[in-house]
Order: sequence, then C-alpha cells, then structure tokens
Amino acid sequence: ELAESNIQLLTKVPFFNENRSDTFLSLAASALKRRVYTPGSFIIHQAEMQRELIIIKTGKADILLEGVPDAVGSLLPGDFIGDYQLLFGTVNQVSVRTVDYTEALVLTFAEFKQVMSHPHNDEFAFAKLGGTFRQSHDDGCIETIYETKESLKKIMSTANTILGGKSRSKLMDMMAEHEIVTKEFRILPNSKVHVYWDVFSIASILYYSIDAPIRIASSYRASALASSYDYGFIVGYCIDAMFIVDMILRASVYAYSSYEHGRTIIVTNKSQIRQKYLSSGKFKIDLLAIVPFDLIAAGTSSYHSLFRLSKLIRVSQIPLAASNLQNHLDACLHIKTTETQRSVLLMLMYSLLLIVWSSAGWNALRQGESGVISVYWALTTLSTVGYGDVTPEDFVETVYALIVGAVGAVFTAAVVANVTSFFHDAELSEHNYEHQMNCIKRYVERHKISHDSSQRVLEYFDYVEQEQDGLSESVILREAIPDHLASNVLIHITQPMVEACDFFADCEIGFIRKIMTSLEQVFFGAQCMVMNKHVPSNSMYFIKKGLVHLMKADEEDESLKVIRKLDANDCFAEGCLVEYWEKNPFLAQTASECELWTLKRSVFQQILVEFPRSRTLLKQINTKQNDEQYRRRASVHDALKAAERAKRNATRYIHPHSLFIQGWFGVILGVTLYSMIVLPFRVAFLENYEISPAWVFFDYFGDCIFLVDFVFRANFEAFFDENNNLVVDHKAIWQHFVKSGKVKWHILSIMPLEVLTLAFPTLCPLWRLQTWSLFRLNKLLRVIEMPSLIRSVESSLAKVGVKVPKNPLKVVKLLLVILLLAHINACVFFAIANFNQHANSGDLNAQHNWANAEGLVGSSPTCPGEAVPLEMVGQQYTAGLYWAMATISTAGYGDITADLNSLQEILYSTLILIVGMLVYTLVIASLEDIVAQLDVTSSLYKIKTDRANTYAQIQCLPESLKGKIGAYNDQLWRSHLGVKGDKLLKYVSPALKSELIVDATMPYLEKVFFLKDCNADFVHCIMQCLELEIYLSDDYLFREGERGDALHILVSGSVDLLTSQGVKFKTVSYCTLGETSFFLFEPQICSAKAADSCEVFQLRMATFLNVLDDYQLSSQFREYLASHHSSLQEAKASIENTITNLSSSKMVKFFDANDDIVKVPKGVILPDSNFRVVWDITLFWGLLYLITSIPLQISFAGIGMVNLIIDLFVDAFFLLDVYCRLRKFAVVKNGYLVSRPNDFGKLYRETDFHLDLVCVFPASILAFAFGVRNQYYGICRLFQFLRVLSFVKYLEGVTEILSTKTRFTVTTATLRLTQIFMIILILTHWFSCAFHFIGDQGAEFDDTWIIVDEMQHESRGRRYLRSFYWSLYTITTIGYGSVPVISIHERLFSMLAMAVGAVICDAGLTAVLASILQNKDKQAGTNNRRIQCTKLFMATNDVDERLQSKILEYFAYADDEMRNIDETDILNDFSSSLRSEVLSHFSFDSLRDCTYFDDISDGAIFSLIKNLEPYLAVTGEKLSVIGEPCYDLYVFQKGSVRTKDATGAIANVAEGDIIGHLATQAKSHREGLPTHSLEINLISANFSKSKNGNPYVIVKNGRYRCRSLIKSTRNWMETIDMKVKVENADNSHKTELIVKEWRKRQNHVVVGYGEIIVTESSLGDVMVCPIHDDRGRNVGTIELRAKLCRLSASDALTSHEMTSTALSFSHLYRLPISADKELRKYLDLSRRSNFVERIPQIGEGIEVEKDSTDAAVDWDLSIEREGLGLSNNV
Repeated sequence: ELAESNIQLLTKVPFFNENRSDTFLSLAASALKRRVYTPGSFIIHQAEMQRELIIIKTGKADILLEGVPDAVGSLLPGDFIGDYQLLFGTVNQVSVRTVDYTEALVLTFAEFKQVMSHPHNDEFAFAKLGGTFRQSHDDGCIETIYETKESLKKIMSTANTILGGKSRSKLMDMMAEHEIVTKEFRILPNSKVHVYWDVFSIASILYYSIDAPIRIASSYRASALASSYDYGFIVGYCIDAMFIVDMILRASVYAYSSYEHGRTIIVTNKSQIRQKYLSSGKFKIDLLAIVPFDLIAAGTSSYHSLFRLSKLIRVSQIPLAASNLQNHLDACLHIKTTETQRSVLLMLMYSLLLIVWSSAGWNALRQGESGVISVYWALTTLSTVGYGDVTPEDFVETVYALIVGAVGAVFTAAVVANVTSFFHDAELSEHNYEHQMNCIKRYVERHKISHDSSQRVLEYFDYVEQEQDGLSESVILREAIPDHLASNVLIHITQPMVEACDFFADCEIGFIRKIMTSLEQVFFGAQCMVMNKHVPSNSMYFIKKGLVHLMKADEEDESLKVIRKLDANDCFAEGCLVEYWEKNPFLAQTASECELWTLKRSVFQQILVEFPRSRTLLKQINTKQNDEQYRRRASVHDALKAAERAKRNATRYIHPHSLFIQGWFGVILGVTLYSMIVLPFRVAFLENYEISPAWVFFDYFGDCIFLVDFVFRANFEAFFDENNNLVVDHKAIWQHFVKSGKVKWHILSIMPLEVLTLAFPTLCPLWRLQTWSLFRLNKLLRVIEMPSLIRSVESSLAKVGVKVPKNPLKVVKLLLVILLLAHINACVFFAIANFNQHANSGDLNAQHNWANAEGLVGSSPTCPGEAVPLEMVGQQYTAGLYWAMATISTAGYGDITADLNSLQEILYSTLILIVGMLVYTLVIASLEDIVAQLDVTSSLYKIKTDRANTYAQIQCLPESLKGKIGAYNDQLWRSHLGVKGDKLLKYVSPALKSELIVDATMPYLEKVFFLKDCNADFVHCIMQCLELEIYLSDDYLFREGERGDALHILVSGSVDLLTSQGVKFKTVSYCTLGETSFFLFEPQICSAKAADSCEVFQLRMATFLNVLDDYQLSSQFREYLASHHSSLQEAKASIENTITNLSSSKMVKFFDANDDIVKVPKGVILPDSNFRVVWDITLFWGLLYLITSIPLQISFAGIGMVNLIIDLFVDAFFLLDVYCRLRKFAVVKNGYLVSRPNDFGKLYRETDFHLDLVCVFPASILAFAFGVRNQYYGICRLFQFLRVLSFVKYLEGVTEILSTKTRFTVTTATLRLTQIFMIILILTHWFSCAFHFIGDQGAEFDDTWIIVDEMQHESRGRRYLRSFYWSLYTITTIGYGSVPVISIHERLFSMLAMAVGAVICDAGLTAVLASILQNKDKQAGTNNRRIQCTKLFMATNDVDERLQSKILEYFAYADDEMRNIDETDILNDFSSSLRSEVLSHFSFDSLRDCTYFDDISDGAIFSLIKNLEPYLAVTGEKLSVIGEPCYDLYVFQKGSVRTKDATGAIANVAEGDIIGHLATQAKSHREGLPTHSLEINLISANFSKSKNGNPYVIVKNGRYRCRSLIKSTRNWMETIDMKVKVENADNSHKTELIVKEWRKRQNHVVVGYGEIIVTESSLGDVMVCPIHDDRGRNVGTIELRAKLCRLSASDALTSHEMTSTALSFSHLYRLPISADKELRKYLDLSRRSNFVERIPQIGEGIEVEKDSTDAAVDWDLSIEREGLGLSNNV
C-alpha cells in the first residue's frame, strides 16, 4: 500500500503508462527502491551500462554531456531518466549529477526482471526476448523510443548552443536557480559571525553559571544577602546587552536555510525570520533570561545576587549551543567535528559546572576555609575517592555531603557511561571479528583441517584484525553503505589497479567502471600459493598490497624459479579471462601478506555481453603478438617498471614491513620506557647524588638510539602512498615524515638540553644528578609514540610466531598505563613536598607537606648535603606510589593525603583526581569491550535459542518438535558454536572456503558423475558453492518421490536408506547420496534418514547449473550425460532391485539384524549419567575447598588432624578422578561420543592429564609425615593449588549440569555475574590471607598492621576477619582506611590489591553489568527506533492517516504478540530437514487433502513444502478476489479469515484450509458445484472432558470445511451457512462436526467428533448431536438446528472463486503457483526417455540473450545516430 503511492510518479514513464493493468503497476511500484544522493553525486555516468530507471522525487540534478562544459538540462521532481537503457540494454547517453540533496525512486534491472517474471506479465515474453525489448512491438516500448529521441534532440541542441557560444549567458540564466535578491542587510547561514557568536554564547553561559553560585556563597559566608557593586557586574551587564542584541538579530537579520520542494533555499524575508524565531523554544528561554529582576535593587547601593539566578536558565541551552557550534564550524569554516567530540565538550562543561556548584555550596557552609580546599573536597566526593581528610562537622554539612555524594555517584556513572560509549566497539552480531574467528577455529578443530590450511585461515583473521581493525570491507560495502555509494567506494579503491593494467587500455569508460565494481577482495598470507600447478586459474588478480612472485618450474630439476616480481597495482593471469587454461602457464606465490582483488572469468564474460562494443578486446588479445602498437606499449610499460625497480634497488631504504623495522620499534619502546621510569625518579628521589659513569652510559646510549631512529625515519623508512606504491625516495620520505607531525617531537626529544648543566650545574634543592635529569626530561616527549610502538611490537611478535592473546594483552596494557601514571604522579607529588621542605628548612611551623607528616624527610635538609640513603629512598618512593595508586584506583584510604595548608599539594591532588577518574573510566571501557567480545558468541547463541523457544511457544509446536529444535541448537553449538554451516563458511573468502572443505569433500567429488572428468578449477568452484548442513538422528535428507535437486556428500555420521513403506534396506556412511536422481533429473527412488547426527555438504541443482553456465560447460554436460548415463541407470537399477527383494520378510529381518549399533563398553560411565553429575559437582566443591583452605594454611600456620583427614580425602578423590578419566569416563568431543577407554584416555592425556598429575603429587602428605606442621605444610600443598587453573572449566561444567538436568536455565548474564562475583570473593580471600601473612612475618622485626592495630593477641578467626575486611574494602575500592598499612611490604602489597581491585572488581563488575544491560535493552531500543523512524518517514511523505494507523498497528502486533519474532528468519536458521518438518506439521495434511494435489506423490508434496513461505496477513487484506487472478495458494494456520462467494454467502475459514482459486477450482471439478444450502444453528454445548479451553466447531462437508467462532461460554447461538452438493436419491446429506478447544499459546485440542444427517424435509427442529472422542467414548453433546434447502437460481454458484479477507492479523503459509508449475514441469520432464531433454534450459536462455544483443546493436546505434544528428566531435 505504501508503494502504490508512487504509482502516480511511475505512470509518467511511457512504458508504465496508465493503460497498463493495476496489478502490473502495483508490482512495479513495489519494486522501486529509495535512494538519497548528496550534492555533487553522480546518479548515472555517460557510456556506462547501468540499466536503472531513475525517478526524481525531491531535489534537483543536472544533465551533463562529455565535452560540454556546462549542464545541458536538469531533472526536477517528477522527471525521470534511464527508462530507455532499462528496456533496451544500452549504455547511458548522458551523465546526471545532483545539485542538492536528491531523493530518487530507482527500479534496478534485477528488480525489473523479477517484475517481468511474474506470471501476470507472461504476455511481455521478456525472458524469451533475451532480457531486452529490442525485438518487441509493445506500444510502451515504441513510445519510449520516441520520447528518448526527442529528449536527445533537445539535449544535443542545447549542447551545440553551449559549444557554439550562442546565447550562452541567456541559456545559463534560464537554467540557473533564481535567488532572492534583497537590499536589506542579512547574516547568511554560512557567515563566520555564527562561529564567533557560538563561542561567545558558550563562554557567557559558563560565566553566568560560575559567577552566580560563587557570589551567593560569598554573600552567605559574609552573612549578608547584598553586596556592593564591582567590576564583575559590568561584565554581567555587558553580556546581558549582547544577548539582547542577539535576540534582535535573530528576529530580523539572521537568515536561515529551509528545505522546500526538494531544494535548499535561503530564507531572507524578515517576517518569516521573525516568525521562526518567535515560535522556537529558544525564544522563550531567551525572554525569561533577559528579564532584569536584579533592577529591583537599583535604588539601593547594594547588589542582591539572588536576583541574578534567573540567568542560570541558559544552562539548558548548552547542548543547543554546542550543536550550533558543530554545525557552523562545518558550514562556515569547513571544520569537521564528530559527535564524540561534541559529547566530550558537553561532558567537560557539565563536569566543570557540577564541581563549581558543589564546591561553592561547601565553601558557603565552611567558614574560614579557602576556595581551593572546597574544590578539593568537591572532587574527592564527586569522584568517590573520599580521602576523609576534609569531612563534615555538623548536621547541615553532613546532609549537604550526603546530597553531593549521591550526585557524585550518578555523576561518576554518567562519565563512565559516556567514556565507555566512545571506546566500546564490540558488535553483537555475526559480523563480529572475534565471533567469526572462534567459530572457524571450532570448525577447523572438529574437521581436523590440515595444518597449512588452518594456518592460512588464522593468518587471514590476523590480517583482518591488524590491517583493518577487525572490519570486513565486503560486509561494510554490502550492508553498511547504500548500493550507489558502495559502487563509488569500490571504484575509488580499485581505480589505481585497473588503470595501471594495459589489458584494459583501449576499452570504453563504462566497461572499465564495470570492471572496477566487479572485483572481489581476497587475502593471502606470506608464502601462500595464489596459483599452483594443480588447479588452473579462472580469475585475473590485481595487487592492492603486498608482493607476489611469478615462478616457473625448471625443466631439469623442476625447482621453482622466480621470473617476475610484482608489487602494488600490478596484475597477472589476465589470459585466463579469454581462454580456458588446461594448466597454469606460471605459478604465483606471495612474498608477503597480500591484499588481492580478483576478476572472475564468468563475471568478465557477462560484462562483455553487456558491452558488445568491447568485444573487439577479444580479437586484440588473440592478435597481441602481431600488434605492433600493443607490443610497443607493453615494452614501454615493462621498461618503466624495470626502471622503477632498478631505482628502488639502487636506493638505500628500509621496508616498512621488514622484521628489522619491527624489531627496531621494540628497541625504541624499551628506551622510551627507560626514560619514562628513570628520569622522573632521579629528579624526585635521588637527592644529593653525583652523576655516575653508569648513568651517563645508559642515558647516552638511549640518546644514540633516538638519534639513529630520527635518521631512519627521516631518510630511510619507506612508506606506501595512497595508491599503495612503495615510496623509497629520500626527499619524499622526509616530506612524508614532516607531514606526519612527528618530526617536531623527534627533534625536541633528541636535543641535548643537558648541556645547560655547564651553565647551571645545580638548581638547589636539585643537586647534580637531579639537575642533569631535569634537563633531560625532553626525552619524555617520545611517550606520544608509545601506542603505535606497542602495536608495532605486537605485529612483529605475531610475524615471528609469538601469538599473544588479545584480551590478556589488553589487561596487561591497562595495568601498565596505571602503573606508569602512578609512577609519574608519585615522583611529582614527592617533589612538591621536598621543595616545600627545602624552602622552609629548619622552620618546623612552615613545613606543611605530606612527606614531613610521614617522617620521610629531614627537618633541616641542605643542598649540597649527604645523599639520601637508598633505604630511605625506597620508603619515600613507596609512600608516593602508594598515594598515587590509592588516588588513581579511587580507593582513597586517606592515610596519606595532601597537606591542607599546602596550596601546591591541594592543586596537584585535585588534578590527579580528575586524571584518576579518566583512567578509571578508560579501564572500565576497555574491560567492557573485552567482556563484550568474550560474550558475543555465547550471547548470539543464547539470543538465537531464546528466539527459537519463543517461536515454538507462539506457534504451539508439539513437544516432540520443541525437543528437536532444542537438540538441533545443542548440536549446532557443539559443532560450530551455534552458527549454521552455510553462514559459517561465509566468514572466510571463497578461496579459503574451498581450502577448508577440500579435504572433506574432494575424495567424494573425484568419484561423482561428470565432476570426476572436469577441470580442477571447475571442481574447486563447485566446492566453493557447497553448503554445510547438520542432520539429527531421524531427520530426512530426502524422501521417495521428492525432487532430486540436491547432491548430498556425507562426511560424518551414517544414513539409513528406506523404501516407500519405511523399511530400511541399507545403512551408508562417508559417501555421496542422491547422485542418480540429481544427474538424471528425476525424483528420488528411496528415502534417506539420518541414523545418527550427520554432517552433510550439499550441492543445489540451481547452483550447479549456474556454475555450468559460468564456465560455458552446458553443452559439454549435455554431451557427457548422453554418452555416460548408463552408469547412472545401472546404479539406479541396483537400488530398485534391492527394494524389490525386500518383499521377503526374511530379508527385512536380515537387514534389521545387521544394523550397526554403537555399544558402550562395560564399566564405562556416560557423560549424562546421574553418577557423573554427582561426581562433577563433588569435584567442583573439592576445588573450592582447595583454593580456600591452602591460603589459610600458609597464612595462619594451622593444621590439625581434622584438616589432615579432609586433605587426605580430597586428594584421594582427585587421584581417583585421574584414573576414572583415563579408563572410566566417556566424553563428548566435537559433538561425538567417545566411549572406548583407549580413545577417551588418549584425549585426556593430550589435554588436562599433565596438570592433574602435578596436582595430585602428595608433597604435603610427605611433609606431614616428616613432622612439618607450620606454614611449610601449606606451601607444600601449592601443588594441589595449581588446580585453580581449571576453575572456569569446572564452573561451566556445573552450569551445564544445571541447564540439562534441571528446569533452571542459566543465562549467559547469570553465568558472567556468577563468575565475576566468585572471582571477587576468591581474590578477597587470597589477598586477606596474603596481607595477614605479610603482617605476621614482619611483626618480629618492625611495626606492622597487626602490631599497630593491636591484633597480635587476638585469635586466628578475629585476625582473619580483620584482614578480610581490609581486603574487601581495598579490592572494591571503597577505601575506608581503618586498617593501618605501615611497612613498605604492606604498602607495596596494598598497591597491588588496589590495581587488581580497580581492574577486576570495580571496572570488571561494572563492565559485565553494562554489557548485560546493553544487550538486554537492545531489542527495546530497536523497536523504539523503528517506530520513530517510521513516524518520521510517514510524516515527510504525507502517508494517509488510515495507512499510518495500520502500520503502527502492525508494529504493535509484531512487538507484543509476536515478541519481535520473524518466522522467516527463525525457519532459515534451522536445517533444511528441520525447517521442512516444522512446515510439514502445519501444512502436509492440508496439502495432501487438497484436491488440487491429488495427482502428485507424498514426496512431491514435501518438495512443495520446501517452497512454503510464512506470511502474515494484516487486517482487511484480501488474499483472493473473485474475478481477479490469484498467483498464490495459502495454508491458513491461525487468525481470522472469512470467505465470500459470488452470491454473497459468508463463511469462516478453518485452520489448515487452503485458500486460493486453484484449490477451490479443483474441489469444484472433483465434487461439482453446490446444489443445496445447509444452515446449521448452533445453540449450546455440554462437554464432560473439557480442559477449560474455549470451544469452537468445524463443520465438514466432504472437502469443504467451515469454522464457527471461538466461544468463552457453552451457549453459542451462532448460525453457519454452507453450500453443499447433495447426490443421494433421498436428498439427505451427512455432515461431520469436529469440536476443538482453543487455548492461548497452546495447541488446539480436539474434544471429539460427531455427525448429523439432514434432509430437505428437516424443518429445523432442535437436534442433539453426541460427540465422541478417538476411542469412541461419549464426551458431550451439541444442541443445534439444521436445515437443508435446494439452491434457487439466484443463489446457485456459477463460479468456484471466492473472496478471502483477513479479519485480523492472520498467519498463513504461502505457496507460489510458479513453484507448483515448476515442480509439475520437472515431473513431466523426468518421464522423458531422452535424458538430455530433462535438463533445464538455463544455458540456452543466455545464448538467446547474447544473440539478441548482437542483432540489436546496429539497430540501437542507428536510432541513436538518428536522434543525435550531430558532428563526430560531440
């Protein structure tokens, strides 16, 4: 209905004129696609074969002609172009370029072909004409030719006028857009004034927001609401005046842009400007903000600050001001800014305001406290650090602190959420890189893919990750970018490669553009064979990145010799495009990682068909050796290439991908880390130390490295330009280095500023070493390069084979960042304190610094003086690092804080609080990304299974089908991590796909009919088209009589072959199935049912025929089939004989007796047995005991007899577990049960055996036997503690047990939360034990936390509780600080606990919760976004209100009733067998009972079921209409559909009925037209076995059925009218009644059956019909009246057709009539004795198209020449 609104535009096109039928126009309108073009975009290109009809809906476009400098015409809304090219298949005569944003309706050739292939449009004979209308005499085509000729004449006349210079100015004035000219002053939208004013307005709003609270706080502290005037008031009043001026300008001078009638216009009319501003929300805020409330105090000498609070309403305008600034920067200064930058600006401004307001309020309450301290308190509170050094002192301050603390928690969460959104890039979709890699790895492991192939797959994913950040270009171009823009992007990518190829040098532009958009991207790792000696190439290759060597085998020793080296923008193997290679004339191998683009031969041949003028290219290629011009051009090209390589070889350079440069980056990273750690440390802590030779050596060694690096980067490090050419010229390298912006940092970092020590040897209190280090701090500028250096080191490690796990590496880098920041902050913080101590040396009252309070510095330091002992340096550094870690991790103990009397320390602490919050948010963002990546595969699987379960519930599937769906998903998870086989293999390129399946399928394909004698390249192409399917036990691969349209290659599992009676006559495995039926093009002669879980590769018939046509082997296949069909017939006869012999019952018993049964060896315990469940749960509890008891034994040195007995029992249990896993416990490996002890024992020895063997070593028992009772006993048990490495595996095992053995479903979210909480508790326990151990061991020598906290005499339980308390508030970063941390060891350990807590607990838990909530809210957000976008679309397109209401009702139904389940998507996610089984459940009986299908077998019915599509009919939709053609049959499932015959009789359709004219026509032909009218009046019902459902009655007369309404009571009072045919002599008629009960979300239950006999003599008396169940038991009665009357002449039906209308949203299954016709044609052809005649004529259709194109070329050109009538230069 939405599409029909475009019919008015479509009928302006001559071919789609109003004389066409409504059905044809509706189909064409539905095929139109919307496209939006940006200004300056090309809609079509001259000389290009595009075949698209373009209808301009809004906007404007210019018509351009090559060689003409100006536009020769324009397209406005309602105009169209491309109809001639669409119909006749010619190239575009002109180009069209948009002037403004333009929306167009596009009918592509692919959609047009589908429209023309509709049965309604058979009269056009489009396919028979070869895909063009060149030989058609259709009136619309003739009118199109005439209109095109007239348009071309006008265009060429305009072109001649422009080229001749005649009336050019007048012409351009006519074509130009008229501008409104006004003499009044206006500020245009692109004026720079807007940028300046936006900056001023943001600054002014911030001034208002900061000034007002500070003034009020100052007045409150002074206990006076009024204050005297000062200069600050003048600033405020000036700003007020500027805002008033702004309002005047906005109401009169500021012009604005408006989008009207498809064009952007500038509105300068004063009244329109005023009306727009006065109606905006900004005007209301501006008006309220300028009201001068403060003038109330104008008559006094004081100023009341409260009256200025109205100005704060402008804070609400900050987001608008930021958006305006973003837009104006783009429009006025052409500065592009992102939404992330805008969000950061808003976040910073709101953070500033929150800090100012909070600190102002605190400052007002704290008399005598400075503003700096108030800001410091506000930051510590808002950031949740909470040192506790500044605390509330009364009730009011406490309440205020609580409020700010609550706001601070929300503020911190908001900052974290915003920053996380900036960095979070995990994609919860099947395009996620990590998900795809995990699934492919599972496939590789399961199918035992060869090492070389699996290595190439991993290299492919590594390349995608490193070079493309995990993004797939093909997916982006296919799904993220519109088609018309994707082609432009492809041309941009491929243009340098194609233009550099001489092969296409003489071709037309349109042909070359088509080549560019037809290339496909492939990746190859280093040393991979692109072309080998076994498989002839069928593609031409273009090199985008990397190096490729062309090689030939030496004739003597067959060794490979390099004959040519190719690099970026080179190409090879172009010869295979024009001829079929029997073998490759040369081999191609990659010398590095390569990105290649391929042009397939089949695609190239099709392009030649579309561009017949370029067919001369074939002749040029065949005569190249005699073509002097080509040889001259080729020699020049080769000479240029050779000169370029010679120049490159003569130039000294370093390749950017060489191992040397990668290793060099590692050296630079090491030197940078040295400078970053050592220099600040020496400046801050090594007081009064001299410069030693060792320091000088290491420093200058690093300087030499930096200097050499500068020389390398500036002169020798080659780079790739925008066309991927390797640039080695030294001057170009230097220019590239300068443009990169790195040169200034490099120069500054290598400058020897330490020479200043010659003039300033000391800067007391910095002595010589400190001064020397201070002047060397410029080396820290290289820190800017650390991220790129780390990435380079990762890449180099990967290239040498060291694969570092991605997610652990991320965590390590986060910890490194935290530690480095803590190190720098510790150095600066101590330096501030030390400077204060030196500045006030000897003055104890003036020494206000934290180091003095901690006793870390002397009271009278001197410079020079004695060097600080290294022991004291260690204490100073530890204390500073301890403070920095507590701040950055937001733990904030408060035992070391800035001195409140030191302004420098307070300011620096404030700064670090901000930095700490940012670091904290970055950690959370990174961890959330890690968690999301880890969770993608399981989350996708969980979403998939949840949707499948919801679908099964909504559709009321029986329990058997629900169980089968669950079993299929389980098997799919075990096999491919929940991804269907055909989707899985699309995760890699076609070349890699063939490598992955070659080992599994090649042994079978080499024996398959026809394929065994084909070239290797054809067979490999067939392999790339194979689809992987999983079949469960009892699934049918195919049934007898079913269409043989698939070839099945069984690579795992076994299959039973069955007769039509279901008798098994053979069990097969590892073979090919359906070969005879597939190649003889006839139905299957037996059924194939999976005996167990199977994996099958399938080749579809349509795919096979298409590949045959692509390789031009159709004729060869016909000849092969004609000469070799006897082998297929022999195989078929053998099977038929076997089936015939099965008539003997003895033979049946023989086959049953020889059935292969998998027997489990005696004593072996299966994985799903109850014993194994108990055993695994006990193992998990034993592991928990080990990981909790061993740290306690080490820390508290306690071991008693009870503990020993428990330890012995647990150790014995784990020892017994090792034996059981070796000999007793069967396992499931890759979805298969391994039950033989030797097999599962071998698997165990290859995986966990070695770890388990170490873990059962009885070191602790031996120690106890020798009298060890203290901590050493626990240390000896660390062997058992290693079992913690299996914790995650044990936990997942218990989770799976809960899911399979109970009804409790453990969701992914629950599992992740459980894991993170258990990790937190275990870490807390471990850290508490370690903290107690450190304090207990140090108590003998020095004060520790146990001594200071007076816990030395407490019991072990109290001390454990105290240490656990410390560990908990440290790891959770609460940071109470009530347990003192005294010694250096304790502080170092505390820092470790802070870092781990910040990463694992605080950030990790937040990340897990954020990831869970994000996934949970995704569907709700999608629904809301869909509705909002739809509303916007309908509003902008003036959609009728009635249609708007229907659309929104549909969305509400899909969201609420269907729960966002798309049945088509669900069924497509099932295997083909499971999909057919679900559809058969609803439709097989209905199709089988339908009279129309009486003449076909059950197998053919199943073939039709494969073509069924779910269909949702909306309320009021007509599924069939009397007098109109009906192109589909519908199987009614649920909802409400009503039929009306030609006489107006109405009936309700029963579930399972077939809707469609063909079905009713078949019934009428079989049973005849009705003769009588049957009226049944249902009165009431009484059922004894009701299930409390709502009953309804189905009235059945022969094959006609009608349904009553569903009633909630037993009193019906409903009348059912039916027309029936009465054939009995006594005019009696038997009617069947079927009573069912409807229950929501459940199957409809049959209550019972009854029947009544009605005659014409029945007077409508009340009848009681007994109802009986399936067993004949009476279950109730129905009271009714029935009357049978002969139809009158006016009521008699003359037509079988009916109008079927959906009364509500109704679910059906649609069967296209075309699918039925195709099946019947297939069955008819299969009966022909000539096997060649059975082959579908796909190849011949293409040949017709080629011939028709050739014949029409001259005709087409003659029309064009006649229409142009111009000189050759145009």
